[in-house]
Amino acid sequence: MKSPLLKRLPREIFGEFGKYLAVFLFMTATIAFISGFLVASRSMQITYDESFEKYNIEDGHFVLAKEAEPKLLKAVEKKKVTLFEDFYIEEKVSKKEKEKTEARLRIFGNREKINRVCLIEGKMPEKDSEIGIDRMFADNNKLKTGDTVFVGSRKFKISGLIAMSDYSALYQDNNDFMFDAKLFGTASVTDEVFQSFGKEHLFYSYAWKYDTFPKDKTEEKKFLKSFPVKS
Repeated sequence: MKSPLLKRLPREIFGEFGKYLAVFLFMTATIAFISGFLVASRSMQITYDESFEKYNIEDGHFVLAKEAEPKLLKAVEKKKVTLFEDFYIEEKVSKKEKEKTEARLRIFGNREKINRVCLIEGKMPEKDSEIGIDRMFADNNKLKTGDTVFVGSRKFKISGLIAMSDYSALYQDNNDFMFDAKLFGTASVTDEVFQSFGKEHLFYSYAWKYDTFPKDKTEEKKFLKSFPVKS
């Protein structure tokens, strides 16, 4: 005996074709969106993980009130880590000279050993009058390569847009609830220019890389508790 559904189902589908077509298109679009999201997120995760080796990103860092004495540095390195100086300066930045602003740049010299810089557009600073600034900060403040900015009382030309490998999110302070890429950004200048800023706004930051990475979170916590400097 033939099933009555053989006639009923086609009649049901074609009778309300518009409704079923809308459901089909909605489901197709949802599946395509989620599949695309999963593929993109996986690709981003792979790229992010590879960046740790490509740019030699730190395993941790600490900031001191003054430059560390050799004795302290040796005590830290006995914990089977390699230390790197990663000093930076924070200065106010504006588009016009003597303009009142709350925006700040965290400025680094040429980072070749640790936390290397990713150049997105333009070129890295080569002259005393050039500066490379974070792309997100530049976008939010409507700046581009070739524009002029004033850092403190000094005038610079933006030579390129960059991304600091250890600043995947532009948090000025780890205790901040949300980052503000409009009022805070990172920048890079030549070593000569960095030294010329002096020590008034200098932060003595030291980054470390594990010689042997801890096996798990428990071992890492044990290591941090025994650390001679609290980060």
